[in-house]
This record gives sequence, C-alpha cells and structure tokens, in this order.
Amino acid sequence: MEVKLILKEHSLFNTTCTLLGPMPAPLSKRAGKSRCQLLLRTQTRSLMQKILASSRIAINSLPIANKVRWSIDVEPQDFD
Repeated sequence: MEVKLILKEHSLFNTTCTLLGPMPAPLSKRAGKSRCQLLLRTQTRSLMQKILASSRIAINSLPIANKVRWSIDVEPQDFD
C-alpha cells in the first residue's frame, strides 16, 4: 500500500494515469511465497518510465523493502 501512495503522489502522476491494486497475482502463491501485483497505466511509455525510475529510491527506502522482492513488468501480456 505504501508503494501505491508513493506512485500516486509523484509529481508526474496525473489524470491520464491509472493505478490498480495491489491485488493477488495470477499465480498468487509460488514456492511458498505470496505474490501481488500493482498495475500502473500511463498514456505514454516514457511517462511510465520516468515515474518508475524516479520512484525507485523512495520505494527501496521503505521499511518493507528488505522483506520483499520487487519485479517490474513494463508490458504485461495478461492485461490487454
């Protein structure tokens, strides 16, 4: 939930951006670990890249960051 707030409060996040989740991933458990996903949609790929790149430091400094493994899929095949 903290990651969602970081992304939504980003100065480049605007009315053309959509943030869904967190929600269970299609394979919600794998190797005994829970998996969730957060979907960020933007009008352009460059806007998404700027938001994600500049949010990385804030996300990695969260207290939970050392307890989870992050993975970013820029073009998920399951969502179109």
